[in-house]
Amino acid sequence: MLVDSGLRVTELAKVMIEDIQWQEHGIKVIGKGRKERLAPITEISEPYVKAWLVESGKTSGSLFDLTAHGIQTICRRIEERTKMKANPHVFRRSFATIKKQQGLDIEIIRILGGWTDLKMPVQYTRAFGFKGAINIMRKVTHPMPLMEMVI
Repeated sequence: MLVDSGLRVTELAKVMIEDIQWQEHGIKVIGKGRKERLAPITEISEPYVKAWLVESGKTSGSLFDLTAHGIQTICRRIEERTKMKANPHVFRRSFATIKKQQGLDIEIIRILGGWTDLKMPVQYTRAFGFKGAINIMRKVTHPMPLMEMVI
């Protein structure tokens, strides 16, 4: 969920089942500065969250019953087992990079991730490079979507 939603570790730790808005595909969170926003929950993580709710039998309260420290501990264990960087900050940066690769505008990424300004999403996606930019340009300017807009 950290990569898929762009949630900060503290935000994920505080998610209540009642905060999940299935129809809007969002999770109501209180972010930095006590600002409320909806974080995305996509078709990638939604089935896992639903399966977790069935398995746990929970219908209300804390989604995972984990603190931010507990989530960080799980991430460290993943890192130890996989020998790959696996911490909440890496996952949040990955969220921004993946959304950029999917063609989202940096301002949309800022809104979805709950950043107050463009500084961090721009920094996270800076290494995007020419090849990634060309791939997005091809998606956006592909003749079929343009023809569909004209017709």
